[in-house]
Amino acid sequence: MEPLVGDGRRRRTSDPRRRRWWAALAVLIGLLLVWLAFVAVSLVQADQRLHAGIAAAGRAKAGLTLADLTAAHGSGLLAAAAADFQAAHADVNSPLVAPFRLVPFVGTQVRSVDALSAAASVVAGS
Repeated sequence: MEPLVGDGRRRRTSDPRRRRWWAALAVLIGLLLVWLAFVAVSLVQADQRLHAGIAAAGRAKAGLTLADLTAAHGSGLLAAAAADFQAAHADVNSPLVAPFRLVPFVGTQVRSVDALSAAASVVAGS
């Protein structure tokens, strides 16, 4: 029991267990915030790379004909789009983003971006 102060209140003593608990909690919260920041940066980068891939695919579509595609003249234009889609897929497929796949609404979005970026990189790369 803690000693009483003159007016009947309990005097707070410095408990090392309590300080360790608060320090551990602060470290845990700090790690959680760093993880959330990493995930946010990864998802923003994936979004930017997807838009860059879509733009590159649009430029390739505008500048190529069917004969160019069958003769493999347009592979350089599509390679840029494929690289952007592969990079977006890598950003979303990171193990640190994986826990978000379990969150009901967010998980659906992450899985969709993962599947679409993987499919787009295959199509643009072939």
